This record gives sequence, structure tokens and C-alpha cells, in this order.
Amino acid sequence: MHTRSAETRGGKAAPWLGLGATLALALLFTAFFLWQRPSFGKVSYVYQGKQAETGTLPLSVPTKGERLSVLVPLRLGFFRPAVYRVVADDCLEDLFINDARVPREITDFCDYTEGRLLNLSPYLRGGENLLQFTVRDHGGMGGTDIRPAPGDALSLSFFTVLFACVAAALFLLRRQVGSWLLPSATACAASFVTFLYWLSTSYTVRGHDTDAHIEYVRYLMQHLSIPPASEGWQFYQPPLYYAVGAAWGTVTGFFSAPLPGSLQFFAFLLSLLGIGCVLWIGATLFDVRRERGALALFLASATLLPGIVFFAARANNDVLALALSLLCTALLLRWWRHPERSGLWAGIAVVLSLGILTKSTTLPLVAAAWLLLLLSPLRWRKKLGLGIVSLAVILLLTDWLFIQRYIVEGNRGLVGNLGNLHSGLRLRNFPSAFLRFNPLFLFGHPYNNPWDDASGRQFLWEYVFRSAFSGEWSFGPGLRPLVSALHALGLFALSLAPVGILRRPRQELRRSLPLLLLLAMFLAAIAAIRFTAPYGSSQDFRYIAPAAVPLAYFAVRGALALPRRLRQFALALLAALPLGSAAFVLALVFGR
Repeated sequence: MHTRSAETRGGKAAPWLGLGATLALALLFTAFFLWQRPSFGKVSYVYQGKQAETGTLPLSVPTKGERLSVLVPLRLGFFRPAVYRVVADDCLEDLFINDARVPREITDFCDYTEGRLLNLSPYLRGGENLLQFTVRDHGGMGGTDIRPAPGDALSLSFFTVLFACVAAALFLLRRQVGSWLLPSATACAASFVTFLYWLSTSYTVRGHDTDAHIEYVRYLMQHLSIPPASEGWQFYQPPLYYAVGAAWGTVTGFFSAPLPGSLQFFAFLLSLLGIGCVLWIGATLFDVRRERGALALFLASATLLPGIVFFAARANNDVLALALSLLCTALLLRWWRHPERSGLWAGIAVVLSLGILTKSTTLPLVAAAWLLLLLSPLRWRKKLGLGIVSLAVILLLTDWLFIQRYIVEGNRGLVGNLGNLHSGLRLRNFPSAFLRFNPLFLFGHPYNNPWDDASGRQFLWEYVFRSAFSGEWSFGPGLRPLVSALHALGLFALSLAPVGILRRPRQELRRSLPLLLLLAMFLAAIAAIRFTAPYGSSQDFRYIAPAAVPLAYFAVRGALALPRRLRQFALALLAALPLGSAAFVLALVFGR
């Protein structure tokens, strides 16, 4: 008996010992990677005929001439990356490394968003290196950036070992994790793709008014008060993201971290929080034991959509608004199942208040929450009490901002810079702009262009659909087949969503009513935005990104509701959507 007991204890302890060894290996390898990674020193730059100044990478400074010379000290270890992504604003003219000139045929290029991948191994050495960039600056801002490419052999080895450690940990704990193994592995895979995108993407790439948002954060760091809305391009925005970003930037500043990079890391952490919220939402809607495959498919579909992954590297208030919206959705679903729990409703009111203090795109959640309260099975006296309490909480936490903006400063709208947008973005409102959705046109024009009618920018739903995959950018002919394939898979998923809504039993449909209301509110909101502010840039999926959750859920339910012969085929096509989305994101990470 004693021997069996010892063997049993040993059998139970073995997975945890293996997990400890796996985590130790991951930590050791991470420490080694961080120790060996390149270290960039303080940058020295000078415009032709001007005085030399210093800064940090990524360097972005106001234009003072046509030529900008930048000196970048670089310290490398024994193991060092070979391939680097080089960005110059506006054009790279020349590059010397340790007094050796890199051939002009590979360094003479103009691409101030994504730059170019260069193999610099013949010119670099272990220890100290000095890089000298000559940049042609065409006005506005000038600068440069250089960072190791994620596709480099050293980076790839780190990512491979790290991913293998996570896979080994899940395998060792497969019995302890049980039904959660597949959903947990899916969450880890989504987090890993998001991590790679964050690591490889400059804060200037696929952002929106990034410098103006960073300016807001800097203002709060310097003045410890919110600025007047009229003094900056994005100063009209609610202040919560910028206040948290200022606190975060102050803390990371003690470790000499540049503010743009700190805000990007903050965005990545919020993306991980969002993945956790989607997992929580899925656990509320699916039976984890019987439907773990469906839960994993829902999680992958909602978190690997490129329009969602793009948030992980942005420095603006969209990232906090999305995280709060997903958290609020999870709480609403939880409360809907247990409406008698008043504490949950109070938590929803607090999260809604934080959303209002972050961005106006969270307002559809307020409307959906109060509609749910009206439709709940509670007695009217209880509903009235909860409504009054939630209204009091929201007013208590947010009315000071509206007093400041609308009474003290005299603002007239939620969005403060619409009157200053370029006239080239202006659209006309006409019936077919809100009614047309032509799949054939999507395949012929897979990319959005908010400036050009030929791209179909005037048709709201086509623009929103495309922006969920590629935003407002063109990724060239190389990725066009993949984007078109994603459009086909996305259209198939959309066709399943009505099936998932209409063929659900009434009791189960009632459980998902919060998602149905949220979807309706977000779709109505983007239509209202387009109608009241008819600009090409007003139709972006990022304004209704939380709608990806109900769409993914109803698509999965629609596939499961099909007859048996069609079900497996539909699920396979539905699974191809997150796999194709991940392939598209990785194509952006590892090469043009």
C-alpha cells in the first residue's frame, strides 16, 4: 500500500516536474535571447547646414532640410541577427556600416512605412558597430529606424523554442487541463501570432494619426491635465487611454524605453487581455466538454482576423476601447445568465463608464446593455433600480468630461476634427451606398482606398468588409490572391451567420441574445457614422471591431446546425478562415 501510494504521488508529480523544467528552459532561452539581442545606443542626427542633435530609435523629427544624416551605434553579441528591416522617411540614399559602404543598388529605396529587409551580416561584427544613414527628406517628418527582422535565423530559433515550450507544457498538462486543452492551445497560438506581429511592426505602420495620439500622451506626462480639445488634432478624444498611457510611459521611461515602443507594448498586453476575454465569452456560450472543438474554432475566428491583430501594434485609444468592449461583452453574457446578480450589473456600469472615457465607439455597448435590462426576466421594480444605479455610476464617472468639453470649452460634437478632414475623403450619401454589397466587385477590388471612388469606397458594407482583412491599405499584387481567398472564406462565414441565428432553439438563442443585440447596435452605429460623417475613413472596421465576436459565434453555430453531410465541409471551410488570416499576418511579419 505504501509503495502504491508513493508511485501514485510520483505519477501525479511527474507532469508538474516536467512543466517546471519546460518553463525553466523557456526562461533560460529567453534570457539568452535578450542578452544576445542587438542594443542600439543614442542616435545622433543632423540636417545639412544645421546643428547636430540626439534622439532615439525609431527617429522621427520635423523636417529641416532635404538631407538628413543619422549616426546609429549598435552593439552586437557573439550570436547576432543577419537580416534587418530598415525604414527611412522619406528615402534611404546611402548606408555606411563601420566605414564600409553597403551597395547602393540595395539601399537606394523609398518606403517610409514598411521599409526594406536587408542582409547586413557582411558588414557587421561582434561588439561595437557604427551605422551612418543618409536620408532624403521630402517634408513633414524625417527619420529612420532599423530593427532585426523576425524572419532572421536567430529570431526564428527563439520563436521556435518558445512555441515548442508552450506546446510541451500543454502536452504535459493535458490530463490536468482536460477539455480545455484545445481551447488553451488555440489561445496560445493566437497570442503567438499576435506577438510576432507586434514584435515586427513599427508604430508608424498601419496606424491612424499615431503621432497625434502620442502627442496627447506627452501632453499629459508634461502637464498632468487634459488639454483643450482645440489645441491638438486628437485632443478632443476622451482622456482615459492617454492618462493610462502617460502613467505607463512614465514607468517604462525609468528603463530608458522610448514612449512609442512603450505604448506599442501596452497595446500588445491589451490584445492578450482581449484574447482572454474572447476565451471567457466562448466558455460562457459553449459547453467546454462537448463543444471544445467549436469553442476553439470560435476563438480562432474572432482573434486571428487581421483587422483584430492589427490593434496589437498601434499607439492610439482604439486598443483600450476594444479591450474594454470585449470585457463588457463577457460581463453582459455572464449577467444575462444570472440577472439576479446585481454586482455583475454594477461591474458592467463601471466598464461602460471606462469605455465612454476611452472612445465614443463604445457607446453602442451602452445602448445594448440597457436594452438587455429591459428584456431581462427581472421585475420592473428591480429593472428600474438597476437602471437608476447604472445611470448614476456612469454620470458620476463621466459627467465631468462632458461638462469640460461641452459647457466649458463649447464643443458641439463627439468627434472634434471632422471639419478639418481633407475634402478628397468626402463622400455622397445615396441609397445604394447603404444597400449594395457586391461579392464580385470585392474579388476585383480586394483593397480599400479611402481616396478613390474606383476602389468602391462609396459603398459602406463593402468597405467595412474589406477593412476587416486589410484595413485601408493595399498590400500589392503578391498578397492579392491570399486576400481574395480570405474574402471568399469571409463571405462563406457571413452566409452561415443567419443560419446560426434562425435555426437555434428559442432557449439557446435567448442565451446569445446579448451578442445579437451587440451586433445590431454596432452595425447601426457604423451606418450612422457614415451617414453623419460621410468620409472614406469613417467606414473602417476598427470602429466596430467587437462585432467580430458575434459574427464568429453565429457562423460557428450556423455550421453546426447544417445537416451532417454538409456540416464537416462547412466546418472545414470555416476553419480555413483563421488559418488563412494567420498566414496573411505571418506574410506581413516575415516578408513583403
